[in-house]
Amino acid sequence: MFTLTGRHKEGRYMSDNNSFSIQTLLLYRLYHISTIHERIVYTRNMPRLAGVTLIEWRVMGNIASGVNTFTDLASELILDRGQLSKLVKGLQKKQLIEKVKSPQDARKSVLKLSAEGEERKTLIVDMAKQYEAVILNGLSEEQRQGFEQAMQIIEGNMREYWHDKDD
Repeated sequence: MFTLTGRHKEGRYMSDNNSFSIQTLLLYRLYHISTIHERIVYTRNMPRLAGVTLIEWRVMGNIASGVNTFTDLASELILDRGQLSKLVKGLQKKQLIEKVKSPQDARKSVLKLSAEGEERKTLIVDMAKQYEAVILNGLSEEQRQGFEQAMQIIEGNMREYWHDKDD
């Protein structure tokens, strides 16, 4: 019989007989971190202060970072075309993004932030930087760099695994 006895000093849960505990699984812990983040950002700040949802911000943030074609956005955000289409239309209706001719190929369109979208981006980035400072509090610069490197490796491994399973 499994019983939860409390947190291990590293923050992991341990059972009374050191058997399996879902709380020790990395993906479960990442899920918890993500859920806490989304509840804080989505329900408390972003819609109220910036007028966009978290997923709308992710679209806007990627456009601002140069991921500006529909295909590239769908791939980066891991969204199907229908989901992304609704998001893009909603952001266009809010006048936060606009479709323009590609500077490289006038036959193609790209997305860009509108002037209002740029203002909202600035507000959201400021909030995000404050939030990052809070969640990274207590980590040394070396630990932050190690964490960033580990996250890049983990994301790369997950994307590679995900693409291997699509074949």
